[in-house]
Amino acid sequence: MKRNVRRHIICAFLLICLGAVACAKTQTTVAEPEVMNETVTTEKEKIINDANADDSGKNTEVSKNFNSEDDTISEEVSIEDRLLILPYDEEVPESFKKVFSENADFDVIFDLGYEVYSRESGSSVELYTEYLSAADYPSGIGSITTNVEEYDCGGPYYSEGWRFPLYWYAYKVMDMDNDGVNELIYRVSPGDSIESWDDYYLIFHEIDGRVYAFATSLYCAPLTEDGLMTIGHGSKDILYKICSFDTERYYIDCLAYYSSIDDSDNPVMVLGDKYVSGEEWIEFYKENYDDKEKAVFKSKEGPIIIQ
Repeated sequence: MKRNVRRHIICAFLLICLGAVACAKTQTTVAEPEVMNETVTTEKEKIINDANADDSGKNTEVSKNFNSEDDTISEEVSIEDRLLILPYDEEVPESFKKVFSENADFDVIFDLGYEVYSRESGSSVELYTEYLSAADYPSGIGSITTNVEEYDCGGPYYSEGWRFPLYWYAYKVMDMDNDGVNELIYRVSPGDSIESWDDYYLIFHEIDGRVYAFATSLYCAPLTEDGLMTIGHGSKDILYKICSFDTERYYIDCLAYYSSIDDSDNPVMVLGDKYVSGEEWIEFYKENYDDKEKAVFKSKEGPIIIQ
């Protein structure tokens, strides 16, 4: 697939058997503008310009190299013009802000993927997750050290052959792993400044004073204000949230699991550590995801809910 980003659709079981609403990621819903943070001002842009003053030709030179075998960026766009909204006044670690104000180095950790499975565990059922590593992608790279001016790529699977300007157009501040410190979740768009299928999240997290940005594939459903996300493969669906980070990846906690891979007539549905009926599964999914308030991101255009 062009740009090597996997596309997923919401569970066919939800759509066909139980009539749940399918998710869409082609439009952005505008929320009420009451919680909007101040967007990038001329003064704030000057901070970045001043930080780059000693290397004035670097932006242009870097942007000339943003191309791939399939795509060529027709116009050069400086990093200042692609940082559409900045987190200066947010309650996040100062190290995050230095990434954008001082071009401080940070480590990008690429989401290499994972699969959730179920297995019998005595009288109950156990859900477990298998995480892929860089060894599973011999042509790719699991992580790089960079700064915001140099970090540009086509998707959350990095290779030198696929490079595109990233537009940093919306962000959300949230304590995803409940450790008392906020993460900064950026929505970035390769090659354009509007929401599109190949956008993804960069989740900034601090470990021992070092900044890590976890680049993760986007799936078709939006994030809730509680930090819940869903992945739908059609024959397998999970409702999950990120529970922790380390220097190699982020880890997930699966709350609801559905699979019809082994038997399409008798799908496996799990909540917690027990099998449940379709009605119980849908009720849990609806209460904890469908009916939950979706995360509002801050953008230059105002608050948005990313679909």
